[in-house]
Amino acid sequence: MKSYNPVRSIVTVNYNGYADTCDLIESLKENETLPYELIVVDNSIQSETQKIKEKYPHVNCIRSDKNEGFAAACN
Repeated sequence: MKSYNPVRSIVTVNYNGYADTCDLIESLKENETLPYELIVVDNSIQSETQKIKEKYPHVNCIRSDKNEGFAAACN
């Protein structure tokens, strides 16, 4: 995370893609120049929220109670 005063929020959906989500987080850390907050909505069958929170405590993780698809997760 670049700053505590984010200019924008970035929302991504994780569906059984822990490694891909980690790659995204690392890429943002390396390449993003404006302050941001990252919100990961976990729609995985087996929750990956805890693993993400442990590795990236600055990321806001939300565990979806009911998987209603990508669009609902983004909202």
